Amino acid sequence: MRVLHVHKPSSPGKGNPFVAALVGGLRKRGHDAAMSLDAFWSGGGDWDVVHFHWPKVLFGTRWESVADEDVAEFKRRLSALHAQGARIVYTRHNAVQHYGDMATGLNRIYGILERESDAVIHMGRFSREELVARFGEGDAARHFVVPHPVYSEFPRDLDKASARRRLGLPQGARIVLSFGAFRAHEERAMVFGACRDCGEDGILLVAPRFFKGPVWRGGVRSSWREWRYRRSFAAPWARYGAAHVLEKDIPAYFTAADVVFIQRLRILNSGNLPMGFYYGRPVLGPAVGDVGEILQESGNPTFDPDDAPSVATALRRALAAANGPLGAANQAKADAEWNLEKTLDGLETVYSSVRDLKEKADG
Repeated sequence: MRVLHVHKPSSPGKGNPFVAALVGGLRKRGHDAAMSLDAFWSGGGDWDVVHFHWPKVLFGTRWESVADEDVAEFKRRLSALHAQGARIVYTRHNAVQHYGDMATGLNRIYGILERESDAVIHMGRFSREELVARFGEGDAARHFVVPHPVYSEFPRDLDKASARRRLGLPQGARIVLSFGAFRAHEERAMVFGACRDCGEDGILLVAPRFFKGPVWRGGVRSSWREWRYRRSFAAPWARYGAAHVLEKDIPAYFTAADVVFIQRLRILNSGNLPMGFYYGRPVLGPAVGDVGEILQESGNPTFDPDDAPSVATALRRALAAANGPLGAANQAKADAEWNLEKTLDGLETVYSSVRDLKEKADG
């Protein structure tokens, strides 16, 4: 089967490995799978399936200013693909663009993919039930649940002490890892406040992408504002960064951690959840979306992101569980249920389903 994943290839060792893992796995199973943005926009190739992930990547740095003509061109490309016999599959990573108040054009792309795809893949029941409720039970057949895979190519050969030495982190600290880019002040305030207020000794918050970019913003006034803003989060129990983490260093961060703190207020899915489970750590996150569903069903702490005491309580629960059986149970679940082969099985089921639709239409 010829499958195009609409995504921009990243440099080796950088970027989100999700799509690359799927494409590589499909190739090993004999599929003619590719990852490209240009192939979608140019109309090149004769594809059986065209699989979309994050709408944001379609427009690069222009994602905040997607115009009516961009939306119209996207719809024309989808129509052309359907006319050529391709089937459209969409993985619903997010409900809308994160903090996308200014991204109304992009959020229209989300809606088009949710409505017009031949199949929609969800990473949990919450997401599936949300769209089935929106579109009606008659639409249920095109909605599938395929869990986010763990990245088993990431090694687990480091012990905690070695990982902390590699990252220059203290051996005796109770490390709270909040991985990935912080996208808004509200996320920083929530995580900082929970660590400050939870009342636990020895905490060290490690957030390698707490800030965005350098302090210098191209002018004295803006740089001074940014410096003052960052100073407002200064604390002896926090280590912040502002740069991308190289792929080779990711295992050390998760191994060094005692707990993993998902910092989102509004979210559907998070790659930090399977990563935390894969490395055998308790994970806390908001009681929303697929994230809340999975954490609650597996006994991991959740919180109400609009209730600061709730967040601090969830952090205390996670720290209390750090030396108990929860981490091992998380790792066993990740290995058994979220391995890449099971995800690929799910993709092949979806692709076969939409291929059957194509054959019926051709017949």
